Amino acid sequence: MLSVLFLVGGKTSEAQFNSGINGARTSFQQVIDNASNGSYPNEGKFTCSLTSGTVTINSSGSSQQGGNYGCTFVGSVVGFNSFAQPSATNQTYTVYTVVGQQCTSNSVNFAACSNPTTWPATDPYILPSSTSTQANQTLLSGISLVSTTITDVNGTKVTFNNNQIPPVIGFLINPAQQASATTAIDTLSPGALQLSLYVYCNPIAGSSTTCSTACNLPSSGAPLLSTTCSLLQANQIDLCYDSATTNQSGLITLSGSGVQATVSSQIMGGGTCA
Repeated sequence: MLSVLFLVGGKTSEAQFNSGINGARTSFQQVIDNASNGSYPNEGKFTCSLTSGTVTINSSGSSQQGGNYGCTFVGSVVGFNSFAQPSATNQTYTVYTVVGQQCTSNSVNFAACSNPTTWPATDPYILPSSTSTQANQTLLSGISLVSTTITDVNGTKVTFNNNQIPPVIGFLINPAQQASATTAIDTLSPGALQLSLYVYCNPIAGSSTTCSTACNLPSSGAPLLSTTCSLLQANQIDLCYDSATTNQSGLITLSGSGVQATVSSQIMGGGTCA
């Protein structure tokens, strides 16, 4: 009887882990779908405008989605506070909304609008929590993110784990793919957006494609780019999750360089996603 109970308990734990990995995959897919549709949490508690060529966020203003002329929705980023060993405590992460300049010129005359084609010209901002545009998510069934491997556009791989900062993952419009237009591409309103996969990090010396160290997100409402931190396009991002109760690991794979971002998952034996 005891051995049967152990067997049943083991199968239950495996089923819970599988459910947790499937839930993580579904959550990433939902982020991609929402960002692709230009959808984000919005209760009309902020305004976004173009002032002197710079995006300005006013958390005390009020404007409905689609009414923030001068700003454009450019996608979403996902940030974990830290890597964690599997435990009974559920790990959390946050989905942030990113906006940018709608036109390269300091003007609200959209008849002469030219879309930004670089990240510095886009001037991406993280919307602050006071705008109610952030969403906190929880990993269920005791799974925990233990490592992240970035494969850049040249095929170089860099793995982050243990005491390192988890790389912030972005599902964003690629400004280089935005051709000049006579009308604005978006006004923070829904639309069919082509998203690419990005990572927010400090590039290694002499490279504009490979991450050296991951960067913490700036204070809410601050510019995303800095003198050291950049948005680098990635071919693939592999997230390894461990189980607190079984000898299993789960691999979530994100892909999307120059194509629509996608997500897949795989359950593995052992705790290293090998």
